[in-house]
Amino acid sequence: MKLKLSTLPAYLKLDRVVLADKLDKPAAWIPELPKNKEEFEARKAGGEKFDRVPSSLVPLCERMVKAAAEHDGVGIAANQIGINRRMCVIKEPGVTDEFRVFFHPSYTVDGESKLELRPEGCLSVPRYQMQVPRQTIILAEWFEFDSDTGKLVSMRELFGGDLARIYQHEVDHLLGRSILDYAPRDIRRNKTAFIKKLVSLR
Repeated sequence: MKLKLSTLPAYLKLDRVVLADKLDKPAAWIPELPKNKEEFEARKAGGEKFDRVPSSLVPLCERMVKAAAEHDGVGIAANQIGINRRMCVIKEPGVTDEFRVFFHPSYTVDGESKLELRPEGCLSVPRYQMQVPRQTIILAEWFEFDSDTGKLVSMRELFGGDLARIYQHEVDHLLGRSILDYAPRDIRRNKTAFIKKLVSLR
């Protein structure tokens, strides 16, 4: 499932981004969708079709794309705009202007991967960048709705480069973490005070 800002309804509101000190709990599973591939196969065997995007998810996906695009982000997790669902949208910079929707994303580390330290910013941590270690190659797993057939498919793909970093960043949010969890101990200990200081500099 892919969405562009230009295809969204004009009346769609722009959500405010939740600051990092409030992102301290894992996002909830989406009840309309399976949690993993095993559950997906079991529910399909039990007769569930998964042949169209649930109507409850469409406006949420649109809100996420609008928020990411309007705030000049390359991705956003649902809980960053107050949607308590395990989903995110990502576009690969320099490759496409379309945002791809990832439902129940997770990943494992590929055997050829290395830790790479690079600066990262975050919509939930305004006016701040810090060096964050990320794996260079990951095996990403998620669900998405096929743009041609409309059916839910279980995806598994190796990600590298910027896409791997962005994907790990958004999954962190869905697990209740932000780049501040990689910061020095004094910042981690008092995220709220640090965020208030950043906001005051806007």
